Amino acid sequence: MSTLPPDLKRLFKWAQQASPPAPAEAPFGFASRVWANRQPAKSPTLFEELQRTTGAFCIVALIFIVGGTLVLLNHHATPPVPQEFSSALHYLACNFHP
Repeated sequence: MSTLPPDLKRLFKWAQQASPPAPAEAPFGFASRVWANRQPAKSPTLFEELQRTTGAFCIVALIFIVGGTLVLLNHHATPPVPQEFSSALHYLACNFHP
């Protein structure tokens, strides 16, 4: 035996008997109005082209600056002069005065 209330059963029965709703359609002439209101894409002015190109060059320059900075930070200084050379340089500096 079903445990549904009789009112709910009646609603289910009416829902089965009801016809499905008609699909929503655009009003007559809607597509032609949309097509008529469409605006063509405007071509950029010379100033806008220069602005875009300059922005691209700035980004490329920034990438080079950051990359160069990273290379310089990771670059190791020249290795220390071995002790034997430093004593030779000290000898030259002390004995030969221009």
